[in-house]
Amino acid sequence: MRSRPNFLVTGTPGVGKTTFSGMMAARFNMLHVPISRLIADKHLWHEKDEQRDCTIYDEQLLDDEIQKIISEHPDGGIIFDFHCSDIVPTESIDYVLVLRCDSDILYKRLQQRSYDPKKITENVDAEIFRVVLDEVIDDFPQEMIKEITSDTMADLDHALDMIGELLSMSH
Repeated sequence: MRSRPNFLVTGTPGVGKTTFSGMMAARFNMLHVPISRLIADKHLWHEKDEQRDCTIYDEQLLDDEIQKIISEHPDGGIIFDFHCSDIVPTESIDYVLVLRCDSDILYKRLQQRSYDPKKITENVDAEIFRVVLDEVIDDFPQEMIKEITSDTMADLDHALDMIGELLSMSH
């Protein structure tokens, strides 16, 4: 039995998942696992998608690595951060935090990252059409899901206060 909840922080690329997860980890002394970095650092991918300028991760290799992390931290307190919600077994997660961002703000953030215009449009459309949120709603029970606005740092600070309340209730 975990003494601290595990979190999945998810959302469209550019909404602030890694920033928010890092803030959470620092404030609440938790382990932040940025899945994209894990895939790159441990070479958990099997091919490159040149058209989308990204790697296609190997589901089995990633699953094995995630299971290893979970087993090394039986007390919980893990924050997984990724744009897909089906990478961590439902029973290993206590809360799913879906970051949502205004489409104009997201557009500017992705431009600042020098994303290809086609990739920007694809991600902004995904945010407008709630692709990640709908995926989470399909994969997890409603009581586990928290939707978080991530337009500003003030939004993220407010969300951290909400996380603090969740953590105090879980003791």
